[in-house]
Amino acid sequence: MHDKGLDPDVLSVADTIADLSRGVEPDPRSRARLRQELLRRHQELSAVRTQRAVDTLMSRLTGLKRLTLVAPPALAAALILSLMVWGLPIAGHAPTQAAVAARITRALARTAPTVTAWQVTINRRRGDSDLSAQCNPKLTSGQRLYFRGDRAYLWSSGTWYQITPSASQCVGGLDWAFATLPSSLSHNRFALLPGRTIDGRQTDGLRYEMTRKGTQYTSTFWVDHGTGLVLLIRRVERRAGNVVERDTAHYHYTRTT
Repeated sequence: MHDKGLDPDVLSVADTIADLSRGVEPDPRSRARLRQELLRRHQELSAVRTQRAVDTLMSRLTGLKRLTLVAPPALAAALILSLMVWGLPIAGHAPTQAAVAARITRALARTAPTVTAWQVTINRRRGDSDLSAQCNPKLTSGQRLYFRGDRAYLWSSGTWYQITPSASQCVGGLDWAFATLPSSLSHNRFALLPGRTIDGRQTDGLRYEMTRKGTQYTSTFWVDHGTGLVLLIRRVERRAGNVVERDTAHYHYTRTT
């Protein structure tokens, strides 16, 4: 917003609010309530000053090419927010990769210390062969998982260990996938898919695609919207356009209350 009729300090506040709002997912109901409150407050403030302002406003405008009206702080703030809120569509904006990545990482930072064990059931089909496996990672009473930024760490017996993909001990390296997900998310190189319900939980769909030495890998993650924990992964490997392997991994977690 660049309104030449507003004080520079007010414009600075508006620009700051605009920058902060880019990383926030709008909520239509909250925005509607905010609109109503801003209009109500604006009317209250305007009513107090209307009688005094009407008598002198026209005389001030005479002969002036530009008029800067300095409003009280409360009215100026209400005006800024009102213009910004009214400028947003009521249906809301589609979430960006960066916003989804940040939300999942924050959720995992809250959830990870409560995870004590998890079960990963993997089904792999390669050619005409099928393979099923189950991995059951478990933390001891003195171990806890933590996230700092996009990195996962294990606290064990007074020592910190960073968790990397090489920590995997399961088929396909999928047992620690939820812990290494934020590192992948930080690059924003994924596509967002419509959410679906898995085990009664609403999820975010994320799809990664990469090609290495002529082989294309497509990995689809279904991530619990509330906890950030991975519930399901489907991975497809293709060569020359033909599917050579399919992996499916289901996750179930044990957490402290």
